[in-house]
Amino acid sequence: MQSTIFYERSVQLLLELKIDEITTVLAPLLEGGGNHPIADARQRLPTLFFQSRAVIDSLSKDPDNQQLITKLGLADLFEPHVLTQMITHIMTLPDSTHIRSNLAAYQQFYRFYARLVMLGTLLAVDCYPQRRSDVLCAMGRCRAVW
Repeated sequence: MQSTIFYERSVQLLLELKIDEITTVLAPLLEGGGNHPIADARQRLPTLFFQSRAVIDSLSKDPDNQQLITKLGLADLFEPHVLTQMITHIMTLPDSTHIRSNLAAYQQFYRFYARLVMLGTLLAVDCYPQRRSDVLCAMGRCRAVW
């Protein structure tokens, strides 16, 4: 797949997965101090998680999209078992303090969150449009050839 097409498909895929929305919900639960209520996360995350998984399943029917999903590690990231565990934590823990003090829950949420942020950051790199064809994107890494 050409690098420009890879980049454009990657950006489109990340938009469809609503990564910004998911990270916005997760950030207050994981970062900083203080106790944050998780009612919003309880309401929004299950839907966002499984909508994202449905997008991955749907798009993976196309071989080019499947290649992209594999290179970005999205199928593993949105593995139903992992999503179910995080939803269970959200539904059973009373607030963000309990998420941060439960090592297993915190590690799982933070790994997921950090990978989403990293993917969004890597693909948001503003490459000079006139040199976009020189951008090599492979395995979720974007670098420019100057």
